[in-house]
Amino acid sequence: MEPARCLLPSKTAPGAASSEEGRELGLCRETPEASLSPAAGEMALSEIDYRRRGLYVSLFAIGLLAVGIWFKIRELDRNLPPA
Repeated sequence: MEPARCLLPSKTAPGAASSEEGRELGLCRETPEASLSPAAGEMALSEIDYRRRGLYVSLFAIGLLAVGIWFKIRELDRNLPPA
């Protein structure tokens, strides 16, 4: 659990060692994954935003279609002869 603590981006976490302290104590080492984490996080957040925009567009289109179908059904019901 100690190596994970030194990879925290904030030094304000209680008990978290900075990367320099962690290297001195032998608790953590430089990993390629740690250096790629910020870029991967930014890419994931931009993908979430893209997917959210797509969701809103599709929900709007589905809602428009449902309203159109509702109006068409009302129009067809008005044209039916009384039973």
